[in-house]
Amino acid sequence: RSVSSKSGSADVLEALGASMASTPMLNAAGYRLRAGADQAVAGHLDATMLAGAVKVEPRRAYRELINAVGGTYRDADQLWQETEFPEQASDVFQAQDGGDRLPRQLGLRFTDETQRAQRLARIQLAQSRQQVRLTWPGNFACIQFERGDLVTVTLAELGFEAKEFWVFHDSLSFEGDGYTLQLIEAASGLFDIDLDQLEAADPAP
Repeated sequence: RSVSSKSGSADVLEALGASMASTPMLNAAGYRLRAGADQAVAGHLDATMLAGAVKVEPRRAYRELINAVGGTYRDADQLWQETEFPEQASDVFQAQDGGDRLPRQLGLRFTDETQRAQRLARIQLAQSRQQVRLTWPGNFACIQFERGDLVTVTLAELGFEAKEFWVFHDSLSFEGDGYTLQLIEAASGLFDIDLDQLEAADPAP
């Protein structure tokens, strides 16, 4: 896929990330993108790696919830024209949201098959239900981790035993001995979606 020089770097990175089930993350070396696939655990966090009290957010804000994902992709069989893919929705999620329909649109400029577009939509739908967030005020033992890493957390006071989280933000404190991590709940099998179970494109639309 080509990228126009008129496109800003942020727009290009966002479009690339959407087609990889990823979010661009800036670290010391530059932007980092990790494809939406299961990955090895980068390490483990426990109480010995804390410099303060953990802050827990058990649920996402209402404005962040979604229960239906639709959008467009570039159909290789239609000369890469912008084409809508079948919406992926969850009646269960909608019921959990009080019956409100909360849709989101994806613009998948770097995806050229409808089944892959539907897979990306399902991943985003499932990711929206990984709701637990932690602010982890760590000591310098945590400096080994960076944005995009998958870690496990064991903390008896929260009932966590090797529970998986993604690191989505990190910050170093120069006023103390702290290295704070922002973590969001992960789920094994999130990316295990069989393309053969998704709706194929109409060969004669």
